[in-house]
Amino acid sequence: MSQFIHANSFRSFFIEMKFNDILLATGTAFFCQYNEHFLLFTNKHNVTGKNSLNGELLSNKGAIPNSITLTLPNMLNEDEMKSEGRVNVKIPLYTDDSMSKHLWIEHPNEKVDVVGIVCDPSEHINIEKIVFQITNEERDISIGQKINVIGYPFGLSADRFPLWLTGYLSSEPNIDFDNLPLMLIDCRTRKGQSGSPVIQSIKKGELIENKGRTYKVLKESTYFLGIYSGRINNDSDIGRVWKRIVLKEIIEINMADDYELSSKEYKKDSEYLKSIETLKLSIEINEKFNLKSKIAMQYHDLALLYQSELLLFVNNIQKCFDSYDKALALEKELNNLEKVAKIYANYGSAAHGAGIYKAAADLYKKALETFTRIDNFQDIEIVNNLIKKNNEKMG
Repeated sequence: MSQFIHANSFRSFFIEMKFNDILLATGTAFFCQYNEHFLLFTNKHNVTGKNSLNGELLSNKGAIPNSITLTLPNMLNEDEMKSEGRVNVKIPLYTDDSMSKHLWIEHPNEKVDVVGIVCDPSEHINIEKIVFQITNEERDISIGQKINVIGYPFGLSADRFPLWLTGYLSSEPNIDFDNLPLMLIDCRTRKGQSGSPVIQSIKKGELIENKGRTYKVLKESTYFLGIYSGRINNDSDIGRVWKRIVLKEIIEINMADDYELSSKEYKKDSEYLKSIETLKLSIEINEKFNLKSKIAMQYHDLALLYQSELLLFVNNIQKCFDSYDKALALEKELNNLEKVAKIYANYGSAAHGAGIYKAAADLYKKALETFTRIDNFQDIEIVNNLIKKNNEKMG
């Protein structure tokens, strides 16, 4: 006889934080999808191994993790929510053994205790069956409503399926607690549940209110609320939940990175128009989050893309110049003199290529002055050669 297991019990996963093969801690993670893009989510303190508020080490072994082990159900039938056994997937957290560059994706607000991790589990499971969906639909939720935290307190499970803890919304969900995209719940959560999905599970036949109207639920539904990240202190059952908007924004940041990578691939294949369009998509997202350093670099790259072919440049001279202007303004604001100087030099080459030799001379002069300020003698020589060629054109 087959046994019924709730679909959401397949969507919360046990994780182990390790340094090499040394177990440091356990926690919870889950997949979340927005606009056809998905990431694995957990708390930042799980992957950094440090308290997100004071930076103290969380493990008494004096180490931070360099990998996590994700335990997934081994799905046998894509048409049914069934599994037989489990499979462990090791996910590195850094690019190399020096642990100098991490692989997880953070929110632009460094206070947000949530990270996304690129992980494709399709070899073991149909991802569509096990993700929490974030849509643009917003339901009316209110203080005092029942919620579930689905995770692994103290590493406990029911035959490796997560435990469901029930609690209530204890802060107004439409108000950001502590001026952060955060709300509070009253729930007896414990260690090991950091990174758990928090949901409203609405049963068939229940009455719900949405946008001022009351509806009778015809079939069970799940509304994803956010991600749990620990209690406010050890003496309280009040816990923090980062709102769903946080996860959506982290996915969008990852989308921007994907667009930038695609742009570079198109450029390698000399598909410059596609490269430009995908880079613009990346810039649009990064501008939403005001990531100035990244945006400045991308506008510089965009300007150079417009110069990739003569006909492309001729048809987009003003767009090329506008991109240089935006890159310059941002790098000046960030006081990145090295980058400012290189933009001036490349901008000068664009003006020279457009036959605007006086403007090119002014830009080369500014490049030379800036390189001189930072004692970059190698590029000073290059700019002097560019000035010489421009002077020849000017007569």
